[in-house]
Amino acid sequence: MGPYIARFEPLLSRLPAQSKFGFVSDQATRSEGPHLEIAGAPYMLARYAVRPVRLVDDAQLTWVIGDFENAAAAHAAAAGRGFDVVIDCGNGVVLLRRKP
Repeated sequence: MGPYIARFEPLLSRLPAQSKFGFVSDQATRSEGPHLEIAGAPYMLARYAVRPVRLVDDAQLTWVIGDFENAAAAHAAAAGRGFDVVIDCGNGVVLLRRKP
């Protein structure tokens, strides 16, 4: 398991019983190993990391998994997009819930 996918482990056991989660990220690319950089990879890697949870590339849902550069960026993005941070893994991976 690569370091990117391992970032999501603290979130998996704490996800609420929800059938579908949206996804949002501030990363256009992500390195997975010293010689592999994939454009658009954060969403695809996150889908793999949280399986069997259904993750869709949609930040308009009530529940959204976020992948950000760091915790500060995650909180700033959540506030700016109308979300509350429900779970903060401390590494930029968060569970967000849209404010009512």
